[in-house]
Amino acid sequence: MTEDELLFLSNNVKKLEEVRNKLKSLDVTVTCQNYRFKEQPTDDLLFITLDKALVAYEELNRPLIVTDTAFYISGYEEEENFPGVAIKSKLLEPLGIAGLLEKMKDVKNRNCLLKECLAYYDGENMKVFESKQWGTLAKKEHINKELGEYTKLFGIFIPEGTTETVNEMTKEEREALGEFNPNVFSLFSTWYKKERSKCLVKKI
Repeated sequence: MTEDELLFLSNNVKKLEEVRNKLKSLDVTVTCQNYRFKEQPTDDLLFITLDKALVAYEELNRPLIVTDTAFYISGYEEEENFPGVAIKSKLLEPLGIAGLLEKMKDVKNRNCLLKECLAYYDGENMKVFESKQWGTLAKKEHINKELGEYTKLFGIFIPEGTTETVNEMTKEEREALGEFNPNVFSLFSTWYKKERSKCLVKKI
């Protein structure tokens, strides 16, 4: 396991700053590489994320992490639990956020689920982390320029137990939300610190 550098792979390099911030407690250099992943014909988020890590490692031969997200809207009339893992191809590109909200404007059931998955692989250790956050779909989109384009879903997703979208929350409120329901980066950070400590003890 590397102690100095961790490679984060994504086809959206804008995620790098957010990922670096979430992993700042690890005291490692987080680098990012724009990597075009091949889409898999499956709705299994766990399988997709694992496959990404394995395929990328075969090519790059470096310890790395990859992530993926799925979003499920219970009351979408045309397709149950839309759009699932196909957020870009089913939702963002053909419809857009405005189009989604227009289709959902008269729908009472606005329950939704945001799932994230992170896979770490260094050639020997494969570790996967999953997080789930239930919530409701907002009536209008809320844009937060400070958060940038990390995920457009934060502008319409109201986490369970709150009354605001993630984009409307203060930094402190978002951090408190993460403490109550740890995201994949928090779960990974906790595990990585323990594994790194074990490596250091063995060297001594």
